[in-house]
Amino acid sequence: ARAGCTMALSSKLNTRAFFAATKSASRNATRVGFGPSKDVPGFAMGPAGAPAVIVVQEWWGVTEQVLDHAGRIATTGFRVLIPDLYKGKIGVDAEEAHHLMGTLDFPKAVGEICDAASFLKAEGAPKVGIVGFCMGGALALGAAAVSGLAAAGGAA
Repeated sequence: ARAGCTMALSSKLNTRAFFAATKSASRNATRVGFGPSKDVPGFAMGPAGAPAVIVVQEWWGVTEQVLDHAGRIATTGFRVLIPDLYKGKIGVDAEEAHHLMGTLDFPKAVGEICDAASFLKAEGAPKVGIVGFCMGGALALGAAAVSGLAAAGGAA
């Protein structure tokens, strides 16, 4: 059954219409605030109340590439939330990205990702999964370990 599910999803994601829709979906990301004081910034897309996926940024920050990946997920019907762990900063070169990652408080970032899951559940998401890119993969696994998220994965 799992292989059939994977094949069905793969065929849905590998179409011209899917890739064409991605750019417009990422442009439709709305800024949100979540956490106890609503002070953790993020970007949301897709229908509130749908099954949700948290997309955790790479070491560069929330770049267009991260928004595009999240947009692809949103076009399949998921609610997607990208926590902005650098609070609007983006590394413009490897040295700056390394500095941003080096100054990130990882336990606090995991807490903010868990706040993102709570935000999505409060919106009515029946399940919340998580995926991360590069540094975000490690954070995704850490958050899944402490929060009971439905799924976890990392991509380099």
